[in-house]
Amino acid sequence: MGKYTGILCEVCQKPFTQDDDVVVCPECGAPHHRECYKKLGKCALSDKHAPDFEWKAKLPENTAAEAIVCSHCNSVNPGEAKYCIMCGTPLSDNYQGNEGRYTRRHSQNSNVNSVGSDRSGIEFSIDGVTSHDLIAYTGSSFHYYMRSFRNILSGFSVSWNWAALIFSYFYFFYRKMYKVGIILLAIRILSFIPALICYAAEPTASMELMGFTVYYNEVLMEKLAPITSILNLLVTMSHIYSSVFANKYYLKQAVTTIRSYKDNKITAEGSSEYFDDINRLGRPSVISVLIVISILVLFYLYAGSLFTISV
Repeated sequence: MGKYTGILCEVCQKPFTQDDDVVVCPECGAPHHRECYKKLGKCALSDKHAPDFEWKAKLPENTAAEAIVCSHCNSVNPGEAKYCIMCGTPLSDNYQGNEGRYTRRHSQNSNVNSVGSDRSGIEFSIDGVTSHDLIAYTGSSFHYYMRSFRNILSGFSVSWNWAALIFSYFYFFYRKMYKVGIILLAIRILSFIPALICYAAEPTASMELMGFTVYYNEVLMEKLAPITSILNLLVTMSHIYSSVFANKYYLKQAVTTIRSYKDNKITAEGSSEYFDDINRLGRPSVISVLIVISILVLFYLYAGSLFTISV
């Protein structure tokens, strides 16, 4: 199936077939039968050409209800398709709307030529993984991540991620970046160790905490204070560092995961099933977040058992 198969020619208003010779206007991207373009001598939409004009594909009325036109590449897709068979963009109304806004913004503001970039300026490839693969992998958040990925590939490694800062290790487990999540979680748990030692040791002093009297070893607390400060600083720095490079880690993980899938050749590349599988691979993991929460609850329960408390 060709990219323009089933779409109406802007001159004769007849749908293109697989065997038609199609020429595309370099100004707006509108397709024409070659003979129609020669006969007219110009693009059928030349009177509409302007910096903010975008050609939109049209389908015959008798097939419009049975097909979906991708707002990214204007290819015709079967009505049941979830992802564009030509570029992999999600075909739901919400995704298509976001993709349209994303494409317009970057086509107007971008001056970077990525590998395989087209008129929209957002297509690229890294280690055999295309931007279309990454769109399917990142799912409903693709409009944010694709912008970040493109900036990273352009040489800007720094890309601030508020979710990584606010949710820290939860974010990394949610996005299946388990190695980074484990490191951040370990640093956080480690920062509690000096305090736990002070509360578990022979008490020599007490403090009021939320209406309770909590006993601790004052001498140990003074000795371990510098270590506690260093660990707390390490926690803060790890949060900031991970927030700055979270998107770069996510891109690396996405490329590795998709590359592994491609190597196994489970489904035909570019098919609807192919993009469905990639989307499932990139789907966030709520279960891993619940597991982390369970681990923290058990840790806090154990830590609480070390305290000497009185009302």
